[in-house]
Amino acid sequence: MDINWFPGHMAKALRNIKEHLPMVDVVVETCDARIPRSSRNPALARILADKPQILVFNKADLADPKVTEEWVRYYSRHKLTMVPCNSKNREGFRRVTEEAYKLVAEKLDRIAARGRDNRPLRLMVVGIPNTGKSTLINSMSGRKAAQTSDRPGVTRGPQWVRSKDTKLEWLDMPGVLWPKLETDEQKLSLSATGAIKDQVLPIEEVSFFLFRKLLELYPEYLRERYRLRHMESDPYDIYLEGARMRGCILSGGRVDEQRFAELFLNEFRGGMIGRISLETISAAEAGEDEASVLSQASAEVGTDGVARPENQEDILDSDEDWIHGSY
Repeated sequence: MDINWFPGHMAKALRNIKEHLPMVDVVVETCDARIPRSSRNPALARILADKPQILVFNKADLADPKVTEEWVRYYSRHKLTMVPCNSKNREGFRRVTEEAYKLVAEKLDRIAARGRDNRPLRLMVVGIPNTGKSTLINSMSGRKAAQTSDRPGVTRGPQWVRSKDTKLEWLDMPGVLWPKLETDEQKLSLSATGAIKDQVLPIEEVSFFLFRKLLELYPEYLRERYRLRHMESDPYDIYLEGARMRGCILSGGRVDEQRFAELFLNEFRGGMIGRISLETISAAEAGEDEASVLSQASAEVGTDGVARPENQEDILDSDEDWIHGSY
């Protein structure tokens, strides 16, 4: 499953991030709490290295709370401020600004000492597509200035949003993926959570990957939701049983796999199966250290903030969204 992408507007987005960094006090990176490792763009590591940062675990209401707590402890050991947030009731969003003020308190005091005590705190919000950047900004600013959607690719360019009380200014940046997604599991996990458009990979393949993952991690959720009776069967046979139990049948009794794939992914994304985390801290620790992963990936990024894939043919030099849409 070889997917290489990095169209011109993504390169431009990284340049925009680098160019706007001097204008902001804190960078807020949003990731998906269900896949906290795969939903962090390592290409941002070098660009953001010297700027105070907060990592927002958005959609924590959809993730396994025990696993999320393990990730909180993991990132605390790596000296990174991390805030779990609920994408439905906005729980945790206000703590983002509280932590931001803590990170730059001395800087703001120096600015106030020079007679500029009315200067707003400026935050840049970055992350991969569909991790709730614009939702966070709208909630915290008290405005609906940043366009939101449950599909990736809505934010098209940098957008400043000032809060109603004028004490905060948010810079909403387009979601950016990186040139090469390293593993099939990473690609499929990003597709399952909606960070990659459904048109990119076969939806049946994404759905069956997710089903097998849940058989491994949360079998009882599947048993209960889809009234499964033969949990010891081959995973594909169990998958087809789930489709039949939900009435996804074509004429002649054949299973309508596309219909079930759409149904299953929608129920996962909507939290109807249960609170699920696809990446656990034990899996992360069994692999490379977080710092080495980010270092290796950021080596592909030049000092101008633009990725340097080994094969220049990996770069699509247009803004066409024929493969993945506009991120």
